Amino acid sequence: MRRIIGLMAVLAALMLFTGVAWADKSYRIQFTEPVTLAGTQVDAGAYDVVIDKENVRLRDVDSGRMVDLKAQIVTVDRKYEHTAVVSSRASGSVEVTEIQLGGAKTRVVLKGASTPNT
Repeated sequence: MRRIIGLMAVLAALMLFTGVAWADKSYRIQFTEPVTLAGTQVDAGAYDVVIDKENVRLRDVDSGRMVDLKAQIVTVDRKYEHTAVVSSRASGSVEVTEIQLGGAKTRVVLKGASTPNT
C-alpha cells in the first residue's frame, strides 16, 4: 500500500513539473525595457508565451519564472506572419495590450489593458 501511495505521489509531482511540456504551443518574445501586461510588470528580457488550452502564461527564459496572464485568446481570419507585441506608452511606462502569434491565427488580448481594434 505504501508503494502505491509513493508511486502516485511521484507521478503527481512529475505531472506538475512537466505541465509546460504538455502545453499546446509557445512563442518567444523579447522586451528591451520593463513592461506591464494585464497589470503585471515584468523586466526586460526574453520570454516564452505559453498557450495551454484557455490559459496564457509568460515564462522568463533566464529564470524559468512563470506568470499567469489575464487574457482572452482570439482567433482571426488569417495567420500572422510574425509574432508581434502591440503596446502603448503612458506616463513613461509601456503597457502591452496584445500579442499576435506568428504562424497562427491567434492573438492574445490582455485583460485590463486598453485594447485597440485590430
